Amino acid sequence: MATTGRLINIEMEVGQSGGENLFNAALRNLDIAVFPAVIDRDLLDPPGSETGGEVYIPKATAINAWTGEEDSIAYYDNGYKFIQPIEGMVVYVTDENAFIEFDGTNWVFHRTSHLNIEHKTGAYTVLTSDSGKVFTNLGAGSQVTFSLPLATVGLHYTFKVMVAQEIRLDPQTGEQMTDPADGILASAGEYITANALTEFIHIACFTATEWDVLEVSGTWTEETP
Repeated sequence: MATTGRLINIEMEVGQSGGENLFNAALRNLDIAVFPAVIDRDLLDPPGSETGGEVYIPKATAINAWTGEEDSIAYYDNGYKFIQPIEGMVVYVTDENAFIEFDGTNWVFHRTSHLNIEHKTGAYTVLTSDSGKVFTNLGAGSQVTFSLPLATVGLHYTFKVMVAQEIRLDPQTGEQMTDPADGILASAGEYITANALTEFIHIACFTATEWDVLEVSGTWTEETP
């Protein structure tokens, strides 16, 4: 049977018996694909309490009903059905409060066409409302310390060194940051720092009280206060 080029919906044929079933299946596919709000993308196994309409992106290495469908858009409709992502597809992940985009190989955080960039020349307390912003130290003549807000799931920030002065990222008391060098959570309260031109880091919170490193360039080091 012929299928559509992107969502692989089966096309009806002239005089086909039961064509309404194909039509309804295509509608359900479109219902998900037009705006696929994903509940979670960190599960290996279906949660098992689905009633209909739930959407997930299975994580490697997926098992049971999701076996072999890593990175697919999995939706429940009397059993799981799957939509293969195509490059440029954007979905919203509700438990991360963030948009992600398929780059042809992986799901990555979606970057809007216009970045919200702010330059800071002195100490700054980062706000939850700043989530998604890019901060630099352009114009600074000395160290710029960014005091991070409480690590709340969904928050994410980018920091870039634009003059050869130190940028320091301070977590809240008792909270942890991933060490960019080894990917291991540092001790509570330890900060990270960089001071070479063009170094940048993108951090996000997936688990309360913890900051993860999503992207990094250059040498960001872990320091003890």
